Amino acid sequence: NCSTGGTCPEQLHDYFTFTADTEYRFLDIASMQQVETSCRVTRGANGQKHLFNVNSFVTPPNAVSAQTVNNLGFAQERLDKCSAMTGLLPNLINVDFWSEGDLPQLVQSVNMERVSS
Repeated sequence: NCSTGGTCPEQLHDYFTFTADTEYRFLDIASMQQVETSCRVTRGANGQKHLFNVNSFVTPPNAVSAQTVNNLGFAQERLDKCSAMTGLLPNLINVDFWSEGDLPQLVQSVNMERVSS
């Protein structure tokens, strides 16, 4: 494992060298809505990375919860709140059941917004 003291082959880079990552263990939607803990960077150094990943899924995977979590309004609000809390602009959003909800629409909207600014 490259991130726990191992040495990586030249062509394999440790993800957390380049990425700040939020908490990733949410037992329910309510715990994901607790911004102070759910948006905190738990892996990768805060503010020193080029990429910011927001984890947005319930563990264990749950398709019913994904319908809410992957909803355009919920997902956009989560990205906005995590960005406001950390000062980092989300580049990545990790989800379960990507086809549930409005994620393709959200990603297209965010990408178009960033291209035009």
